Amino acid sequence: MENLKLIDIIYVLSDKCSEHREKHLRELRLLKAEYKGLTCMDKHREITCKEFSEKMGLSLSRGSRIIDKLYKRNYILRADSDSDRRCKMIRLTESGKEARNRIEKEKNKCERKLVSAIPGNKLDQLKKGLTDLIGAL
Repeated sequence: MENLKLIDIIYVLSDKCSEHREKHLRELRLLKAEYKGLTCMDKHREITCKEFSEKMGLSLSRGSRIIDKLYKRNYILRADSDSDRRCKMIRLTESGKEARNRIEKEKNKCERKLVSAIPGNKLDQLKKGLTDLIGAL
């Protein structure tokens, strides 16, 4: 791998992480958008549909479709806002919290594998370098 360009190394790492996530998605029977939706929800507080869509980086209509799917799967509850009748509030159900916990557990397991391959004194440098790369795009 030492002769690969930086972008090729990034693609290989991205592919490996995607394979890991896809396997986990199949186990949970979740679509990628549902998976991302569960991870952007706070386990202990309600958010508006607008907040959900913003966290997902989606339009309100696309966010609403994901909310509908999560609602049908009993992962979230919807309720009217006390302060604005036009606004819906959403929160995770117990099933949603369990699914989110399983996602976090799997992500943490994957992170431990990645971190264990990097000497401790280089981890902060790597995080900084990757963050800089993200900012460059």
